[in-house]
Amino acid sequence: LTRDDMFIRAVKSSEKTDKGEYLHAACINPHDVVSFIRNQDGAVHMSGTLQPLDQYVKVLSLPKDTVTEIYPSPFPKENRKVVYMTNVTTRYQDMKANPAIFNVMERHIAKLCNMVHKNTLVFFPSYGLMKQMRPYLERDIRKPLYWEESGRPNQTVQQLTAFRTGRDGVFCSVMGGSVAEGIDFPGEELCFAIIVGIPFPPPTLENNAMSQMYDEKYGAWTGWRYVSLAPAMRKMKQAIGRLIRTETDRGMAVIMDSRVSKYAKELEAVPTQDVLMDAAKFFENQS
Repeated sequence: LTRDDMFIRAVKSSEKTDKGEYLHAACINPHDVVSFIRNQDGAVHMSGTLQPLDQYVKVLSLPKDTVTEIYPSPFPKENRKVVYMTNVTTRYQDMKANPAIFNVMERHIAKLCNMVHKNTLVFFPSYGLMKQMRPYLERDIRKPLYWEESGRPNQTVQQLTAFRTGRDGVFCSVMGGSVAEGIDFPGEELCFAIIVGIPFPPPTLENNAMSQMYDEKYGAWTGWRYVSLAPAMRKMKQAIGRLIRTETDRGMAVIMDSRVSKYAKELEAVPTQDVLMDAAKFFENQS
């Protein structure tokens, strides 16, 4: 394992392919790669997922007088509702210490999907947890059920097409994947989203190296905020954003993780004491 100011290099091995051992290089500092931006007279950077803006400015080494602005959504606020549950979490240590959390989440997912007669997307933080929960959801959800298949894009497209043409199905996906970040679901194609946990990235050589570098440059805990928290928040916002694509769309998202209380303002989420009742109220009188 070696690291310089721009790259981390490591010898890795792959169990999934016949590569054997191979040299892996990952850019951990884009400063030189994006130098052309700093040589322009001016530039406008726009995206719904640039936050935190202080990280964006620092990592790209933009001028200190760079103007940063956050603009609110132009769509009616009453058309979207985001709530989070306070009695469950996908934190590994908690799920290991209390296996009943898994059962509570699975039951709530099934109950919500069966109660809300709208197209529903269930977003998992990883393929591992989705695979673990799949047989129980297939047993308990009483409506058409579709899946994002890891490494099988053609099958995923077929499943997605069938889901979008219906109006009371459930599609299970992973945050950070192509469905969560690259597909629009206007109108009745999607009305309800269930987000199972916070998708903090797993520890890797690259992430650890970046975290250490940011701590050294910007102070303690900056690395965790930039490398772990920021990507997780972006993935959750992308998933929630699938709900509202036009000014007439209405949608509700349920986040199943009590840790969201720390980030509720950023996600515009409120706690729920009775998630089934809140969902029923939001969708009442909707055909």
